[in-house]
Amino acid sequence: MNLVNLLLISIFSENIVLTKFLGLCPFTTSKEKNPLVIGLMILAVIIPVSIISYFLYHSVLVSYDMTYFTTVFTLILILIFVKLLELFLRLFLKKKYEDYKNYLPFVVINSSVLGIVLWNINKDYSFLDMLIYVIGSSIGLIFVLYIFSGVQNQMKRNPVPSFLKGAPILLFTGALVALLFERFIGL
Repeated sequence: MNLVNLLLISIFSENIVLTKFLGLCPFTTSKEKNPLVIGLMILAVIIPVSIISYFLYHSVLVSYDMTYFTTVFTLILILIFVKLLELFLRLFLKKKYEDYKNYLPFVVINSSVLGIVLWNINKDYSFLDMLIYVIGSSIGLIFVLYIFSGVQNQMKRNPVPSFLKGAPILLFTGALVALLFERFIGL
């Protein structure tokens, strides 16, 4: 498969949040959080976790018929890299650390991080294809974070019927956006 096609597919037609419904946190994130910062933090965690998980899965877990440990090892790797990210923020971005430390729990509990890594393992991609898919899926996640940050800002400015306030309007909007993204299949 062409790498550019794979990148576009992972961003749009196979968006991990909208078409696989993994990581529904973008629907409920706080309006005060910067989607770009959250997205970059997710990208900084997901790329090394995906690389290590890929090699761990294909060289150790498959060889010893222990693939049932894949999720456990991936979760441990996510926790390790979030802790390393926190250490990096504390050491090198001392002034911004207080602002960004509140974003770290979002990276840990975001199921799209785990979903993207496990989805790649199950797809049985080559290493380069897996890396392109991970980067594209992360860009797609940042795109969805921006969309729903804008939706939440619009909801704050415009009246919403009382029976739709909060999660119902976000989930309804998510369903509409997911339908739009499904239309990209086959392009």
